[in-house]
Amino acid sequence: MNIKSYNKQEKNHYNIYLGFIKFAQISAVSIAVILILMAIFLL
Repeated sequence: MNIKSYNKQEKNHYNIYLGFIKFAQISAVSIAVILILMAIFLL
């Protein structure tokens, strides 16, 4: 019983970690797009 709950907890942490990576990638892409747009407008 303990092992099952532990595995479930680990899976939950893994999902949170994956979600964080996805969020980081999306934010990085959006920042890059904003920088490119700024460069275009400034040039």
